[in-house]
Amino acid sequence: MYGYTSKFNYEAVQAFLYRKRLQLIRPFFPNPQSFFRILKSTNLVVSGSLALAFMVPTESLGWFPNDMDLYTTKREVRAWTRDLDVCGYKPNKPSAVRPDGYPVHSEIQEIIYFENLISGRQVDLIISATIATKPMFCYHSTLVMNCFTGRGFFSAYPNLTTSLRGLMNPSTLVAYNIPPSHVAKCLKKYVDRGFSLAERPSAWAEDHHHCGRSWRCPEHLRHTGDRGCLFMDFRDVTENTEEEVTDTGTDDIHQAMLEHRRGVIWRLGGYSCDRRGLARQPVLDVFDLA
Repeated sequence: MYGYTSKFNYEAVQAFLYRKRLQLIRPFFPNPQSFFRILKSTNLVVSGSLALAFMVPTESLGWFPNDMDLYTTKREVRAWTRDLDVCGYKPNKPSAVRPDGYPVHSEIQEIIYFENLISGRQVDLIISATIATKPMFCYHSTLVMNCFTGRGFFSAYPNLTTSLRGLMNPSTLVAYNIPPSHVAKCLKKYVDRGFSLAERPSAWAEDHHHCGRSWRCPEHLRHTGDRGCLFMDFRDVTENTEEEVTDTGTDDIHQAMLEHRRGVIWRLGGYSCDRRGLARQPVLDVFDLA
């Protein structure tokens, strides 16, 4: 909200966000502007802890992401493998085809693991069977349901995330409430970093959300274009851009986020917030706008 108090403050906020974006990407790719141009042309997204670091004060929390998760589709794998090779990244272990530990509906076809031989930085290329953003909703919690696109930044649960809070993803839990060992390990990592994780918003004492209607409620059926999501458009803060900066209204933002006029519809599901009703089935699917 501070950025809307004056034009000067708006430009200051945009400049800060631009610098932070470069700060996060530069350890992995020395030319972040070139990286984002390729990102846009290939409809690939950056998610995981690196996208989370854009939303929270990593310096005061005492951590910085050491790896990068790139989400793409099969048709872009060859191009990105070539680009990663040019940047000094080589496969460092066998790829995981249809890896275990993810919900069946994630449609993750393969994960290819790369490491930069000089810096030691790691990049995981995660290949989706449908669109790049879908697997993002299959991880352990809402903390990592954020991503960079080639033109901006997206978050599915911005208010929770910026409050250092996250909801566990029921589809990754046994019987919707018991984390298997690999999920428990991930959850502990984020708790150790200063985040609070819960099954339901009602676990936090001051929560007064409307079950089934609040954006943070796991029972609410959501989609990547609804008002509960955040999208930051970076076109007007990118240096030396040749793009015309147009109005960033709702329709324009949706076009930026939804690649090929497609988006994701989801519901976390699980047990009802008051524990009185039956468990709701998680929902995750791709939908067409056209």
